[in-house]
Amino acid sequence: MVFLFVALGIILIILIVMIFKKVKKSPPPPPQMDLSSLSITDARLSDSISVAGQGDDYDDLDFVVDRKNRYESGDEKWYELSGKYKGRRVYVEYDEGDEVEVTVNLARTSLTLSDLGLNEDDLTRMDEEQSTSNGLEYNGERWQYVLSQKIGYFQDDRGEGEGYYSWSFQSQDGRRVLFIDKWEGKPFEGGLAEVVDPNDVTVYRS
Repeated sequence: MVFLFVALGIILIILIVMIFKKVKKSPPPPPQMDLSSLSITDARLSDSISVAGQGDDYDDLDFVVDRKNRYESGDEKWYELSGKYKGRRVYVEYDEGDEVEVTVNLARTSLTLSDLGLNEDDLTRMDEEQSTSNGLEYNGERWQYVLSQKIGYFQDDRGEGEGYYSWSFQSQDGRRVLFIDKWEGKPFEGGLAEVVDPNDVTVYRS
């Protein structure tokens, strides 16, 4: 009788061991993102963006992201977040290089070549020379030529995209960017953007 109980006990232990071997261990849960310290590179559609001191009258620029577009030129890639601020569309661009760079375009002014004292031949010459000694005068300031390049635009960060050509200039203090874009079949159009510290951008997850 004792032998029988011992044998049954051994068999029971063997069965329990076999059952546990068949049970697969649940994978560990993925690490949770710290939503209290999101950076602009974490931003996605429906998130809220706040850029310190970049709104009207130096208040904060607050908007909800309803568009996220991608740009490419050569090996470089950057993104544009867009939404409505006080009834008008605004844009925040950032890249993901070694150091994150951020610019804000409040889209207050659309500039023509005439506004900038330029013509198409001037831009063609600058593009051929690719020299930072070139530039333009606008609003009583000198703007230094930075580069001109073909850019691919991918609406909603997908699709085959479409291309346009762009010229970039920088203010002497390095805190502002003046750009001139040329899309096929459309006139040249310029605008201004502010360079901001990435630490001044706060992202709130929706």
